[in-house]
Amino acid sequence: MYSEPSARLHRCLIRLGGDVQGVGFRPHVYRLARDEHISGRVHNDEIGVYIDAEGSALQLQRFTDRLVSEAPPLARVRFCKSDPADPIGQNGFSIEHSTKSDIFTADIAPDAALCEACLAEITDPGNRRYRYPFTNCTNCGPRLSIITALPYDRANTTMAAFSMCAACEAEYNNPGNRRFHAQPNACKACGPSLALLDQSGSRIAERDEALIAVGKAICAGKIVAVKGLGGFHLICDARNEDAISALRVRKHRPRKPFALMVAAAEGADQICTMTQAERRLLTSPQAPIVLMKRRPNNGLASGLAPNNPYLGVMCAYTPLHRLLLDDLGFPVIATSGNRSAEPIITKTAEALHQLQGLADMFLVHNRRIEMALEDSVVRIAAGGPIILRRARGYAPTPCEFPTTKKPIIALGGHFKTTIAKAVQGKATVSAHLGTLDSAQTRKQYSRAASALLSSEPGPIAIACDLHPDYASTRFASQTKARTLEVQHHAAHIYAVMAERGIETAVTGLAWDGSGYGPDGSVWGGEGLSMHGATWTRIAHLRQFPLPGGDAAAREPARCALGLLHAADLKASSQVLENLGITQSHASRLTALCSNRSFAPLTSSIGRLFDAISALTGACQLNSFEGEAAMALEFLAERSQMYAGYSAPCPIGLGEPWSIDWKPMLMGLLRDIEANMPREMIARRFHNWLADTAVLVAIKGGKRQVILSGGCFQNRVLLETVSKRLQRAEFDPIWPRQFPPNDGALALGQLYGAAQILNQEPI
Repeated sequence: MYSEPSARLHRCLIRLGGDVQGVGFRPHVYRLARDEHISGRVHNDEIGVYIDAEGSALQLQRFTDRLVSEAPPLARVRFCKSDPADPIGQNGFSIEHSTKSDIFTADIAPDAALCEACLAEITDPGNRRYRYPFTNCTNCGPRLSIITALPYDRANTTMAAFSMCAACEAEYNNPGNRRFHAQPNACKACGPSLALLDQSGSRIAERDEALIAVGKAICAGKIVAVKGLGGFHLICDARNEDAISALRVRKHRPRKPFALMVAAAEGADQICTMTQAERRLLTSPQAPIVLMKRRPNNGLASGLAPNNPYLGVMCAYTPLHRLLLDDLGFPVIATSGNRSAEPIITKTAEALHQLQGLADMFLVHNRRIEMALEDSVVRIAAGGPIILRRARGYAPTPCEFPTTKKPIIALGGHFKTTIAKAVQGKATVSAHLGTLDSAQTRKQYSRAASALLSSEPGPIAIACDLHPDYASTRFASQTKARTLEVQHHAAHIYAVMAERGIETAVTGLAWDGSGYGPDGSVWGGEGLSMHGATWTRIAHLRQFPLPGGDAAAREPARCALGLLHAADLKASSQVLENLGITQSHASRLTALCSNRSFAPLTSSIGRLFDAISALTGACQLNSFEGEAAMALEFLAERSQMYAGYSAPCPIGLGEPWSIDWKPMLMGLLRDIEANMPREMIARRFHNWLADTAVLVAIKGGKRQVILSGGCFQNRVLLETVSKRLQRAEFDPIWPRQFPPNDGALALGQLYGAAQILNQEPI
């Protein structure tokens, strides 16, 4: 063993945690050890990476420093601890087999987009991986989607079904190769392969011929189901109006925008006005769908995203998609391979059955998908990224979390559901699981939640929503563990506190579509004072009825009529025209408003958005969640008006404050009758909400004001509210690593439950 002259031998035992398995960390350790002349060994264990290292004090110091400072691109070191030990005179340095344990707390790395080195190989005719659609290395490729167990070794992935050929084995064992210990390593001689199937499941073509045939089919206007990294996409030509119309009819999706896929960022730049921040997101290892302003006359079909100035675009993030997009030379629609409200499909047999009639043919492969993963969705707002759907590329990267007395598992809500776990100072939130309306989604959710529950052999606590009819709450009631209910809007604020590590008292603005209040009413426009396990409702939007209950979320005119009824106002002929209903229909709906059985009360700002959108004629029907609110946001973007409506004020001085919207509504109706441009009305409404936020912040009396809930996905609202709070000398805080919508409820439930447990006596 090499040693420095007169240097005394030292030994240290180093443990690292975080995203350090499946990202090339052991090869990184091996190369550093050889570079610094360190002897010892490294292996994966139940916590992360374990290193036994010997050398001089200076060698060990340099070695330890470089472990983190020069970590592989996909690594995220959460901690690095080093303890001295007695030297034993080890010779050489080796990568050993992973240790086995009944309990693993090591982080699982997210899947990562195709890297530049692998791209160069699949596009080089002289390379043995030329046009091989499953090429990967330690810097890219599948991780979470193929892992069956920890530690992250090939035997614990769905790649266990494929034995490496001699050439791949040589790469795997070569410390100088970037595929050194790359667990999914494969090539066309030994790895997964493609097949093209017709609707009956019969093979049309295989391997590269299948990929070429799919390209021709898409050019001919066909819709193809393509099995990718985390499930199937439905893919068709984004320029072809007929193909898109057929897809909308087949998928029962009349107006909801479709996601686009381009080969690379240059393709996105041709169809959208892309900022540098958006380019960084597109080309990141996460490779999410990024919402960007569309360019006029960009050559794409008008049916992609009706009445929407934005397009959701992602770059081809697997070799399979990149090869297909390069062959085509134009953007494609790449929407989730599922029927409406059902989970994304991962198995070929299920695709042939469930996508029958949706897809004209099926491009499949024989690498099993262990974890279904939707594409993540992100937009740039308020100077940085806002995650709207956290899935492929981001999940399940954990965040730091207060130490809890026992593990906590959170079951999320009902919409945009995730589940989460808090143990040993970190919180891990699952990828997006979907909405629990369909039996298929509930089945998938139940499997995921049951697996999480069984991962902890000792006592646990379960956190869930208050709503008794949520499928997630019912699941909690069927377990034997202690259940801690965390109110929906408190969970929204707690989620941001958890993400940002906030432990002080704050004011929270939780604005969304709906959530079950402790009083049994529908909340959604809440001002909360948060302090540890204690929270208080200090303000809320003045309540108004929703005639028809849940139907009001689909028909914004109902929200508008409930608002008018609560204000004791009548709908003018102009308003009725904007609402798209007759006087007799309006009268029937208004008659429901006094009956709480048919018209529950709400304080929801999401429903207020729907009402105002309908009153202005911006949207008469929510064909998908948030359509009416989005229409109002897009109008507001076109106006720079600073003034709002009459300054918001509470009704009386009771507790909590009820923020009166009636003066705003009366001003808005006057503007409608005066034929003020709708974009100015929409902007004035957003400004009024920002003034409301400042009023509630003053009431809360805390410098830090947290903004969360689905309404803060709205870029205009978030930026307007945050700027006005800053001008009023408050410190607004909103989520960056987790969604503001219900996708982060599980994280907030973890935090709320932890606060309850940690204040209890031992």
